[in-house]
Amino acid sequence: MGQKPDTSTRRLADIAQRFDNAILVTRNDSAPVGLHGRPMSIAKVDGDADLWFITAVDAPKSRELEAHPEALVTLQGPSTYVVLQGIARVSQDRAKIDELWDKTYEVWFPNGKDDPDVAVVHVTISAGEFWDLRPAKRAKYLWEATKAWFRHDTPKDLGGIHGTVKQEQAPTSAIPSSAASR
Repeated sequence: MGQKPDTSTRRLADIAQRFDNAILVTRNDSAPVGLHGRPMSIAKVDGDADLWFITAVDAPKSRELEAHPEALVTLQGPSTYVVLQGIARVSQDRAKIDELWDKTYEVWFPNGKDDPDVAVVHVTISAGEFWDLRPAKRAKYLWEATKAWFRHDTPKDLGGIHGTVKQEQAPTSAIPSSAASR
């Protein structure tokens, strides 16, 4: 697509921080193709682009992540797209729950952050890819798309930034739920 390459973890984290919601995809052995995706509210994005979510300790996603800690997270906006891969861990770390808690979570946890079912999901990112088309100018896009159409070709340079980031090896398994602090 002719986009400028970028391998910056910081840029990936900056882009991910623009989003409030994500699709978290986990493995589910009973699903038709073995995958289960659901929308999640993002509680925090760390500087390494690691993601944090609030969930219920007994939710299907928690059981799925205990069995298969590999996770895929997607983010999509009008001109920005992100795909993240990593290892997810569910815990009931009270300090982390306190740090991430927002009153809006009381919709799911009416008893507040002290509800015994509240947990956090931490996705440690091992790889990510992003497409940030915001720098692309509409006129340039129209010009390149029109030229390509007349040539029966695809546009060569639409502007924007595309990047792939690979972190150091992420852990290969999640901490068992029995090890989670309460």
